[in-house]
Amino acid sequence: MKSLFTAIFTFFVSICFCQCPINKPEWADNGVVSLPNSKIRPFYATGYTLEEAKEKVEEQKRKERANLKQRVDVDNGVINYSSGFDYSSGNVVEFHEKCGNQYHYWQMAQIVVDVGLNPIPEKVSWTDTYTFSELKFRPFIPGVAQIYKGNTPKGVGFILGHAGLGIGIGVAEGFRRTNEGKINTHDPNRRQYYIDQTNMYANIRNGLIAGTVALYAWNVIDGIVAKGKSHLQIAANVDMRVMPYAALNASGVTVAFKF
Repeated sequence: MKSLFTAIFTFFVSICFCQCPINKPEWADNGVVSLPNSKIRPFYATGYTLEEAKEKVEEQKRKERANLKQRVDVDNGVINYSSGFDYSSGNVVEFHEKCGNQYHYWQMAQIVVDVGLNPIPEKVSWTDTYTFSELKFRPFIPGVAQIYKGNTPKGVGFILGHAGLGIGIGVAEGFRRTNEGKINTHDPNRRQYYIDQTNMYANIRNGLIAGTVALYAWNVIDGIVAKGKSHLQIAANVDMRVMPYAALNASGVTVAFKF
């Protein structure tokens, strides 16, 4: 009876005082990412319902936008506004989890901070695909693109594979040259033996070279098209502005493109 009472007491104490583990998303610890026209940062709130937690995050975003100084270029001057520009912010990625009787809600949001004359925030997304501009030269170096995308075992495999094939090519070429140097013997039987050995190691070398080319092609293709660790992707903005133009003897409009 005493042991049963102890078990029940321990159970209720664990419910009241112990917290369940929270699987916080990795991006929740990211800092603020500042861009020319916007900034991206994580928000977090809890609530007894998911809708309550989301509303708390929206309130945090509204307060942040109210405190940001929006900038508008007029001629060559700058006019600063401390409030009054409540441009909507974009939801990049979100995650929630229920722990006990509360919901934990995280959201990575994009908030406009510099509207200019044409408010065009950068295009951002949370994705596991990579553009070629992000990868740059990495796919052409064995294993580097895979490691950059977060797949370290695959990247190490490509590095070791290329290294092993390279060593094999060097060893086969060494044996080929050694046997080739011994062909000019006066013993016909030994001469044929060295010719056969030379041809055999040449075939092995050529096979390893072909394997290296195939492995390298696989490395390049995989490095470009394979998906990787989810990350924040920022697309390049193309901004066009049309403004009136007036001079002493002429007038019209000017068109400016910003890449």
